[in-house]
Amino acid sequence: MALLVYFPAIYSEDYATNHAETLACLMLIALHLVQAFLSRSLETSLFRMRIFGNRWLVGAVALSFALLCAGSYIPGVNTFFGFVPLEAEDWGKIAAGATALVLYSEFIKFLLRRRRRWLLRKHVNPDRWRISWRLWRRHRPESFESMPSDANSEGAAHQ
Repeated sequence: MALLVYFPAIYSEDYATNHAETLACLMLIALHLVQAFLSRSLETSLFRMRIFGNRWLVGAVALSFALLCAGSYIPGVNTFFGFVPLEAEDWGKIAAGATALVLYSEFIKFLLRRRRRWLLRKHVNPDRWRISWRLWRRHRPESFESMPSDANSEGAAHQ
């Protein structure tokens, strides 16, 4: 995502190099802040979870975003990091990137939930990808004598 805003900005005549670098860096940081909320669950949608349920996470993300803005707008700090203040259009690009990340993550979570439901209908444990006991009883071999056991194969190997 950061490269998708960096390369058009670096080759545009409207942007200076440090402006494009600032935009890409702040985009990357903002996407990581959004990813912190998205990573709370592998399959549960962000919109079904209580977003503000984890106060430490909300506080850490809010503080990180405040420091992100401070690093871009406070004169001594932005020269230290080599940042330039961003315009409203640039923040819109960052918001669009964050929205695209949320939509992509929600689509992947939707596919994972569908896969889990499909596996459960097939009597497969989706956490282990193993066949369930009920399905195994239906399709088990008729005699176990034809199957080599671990004890017999170990004893034959030691002789």
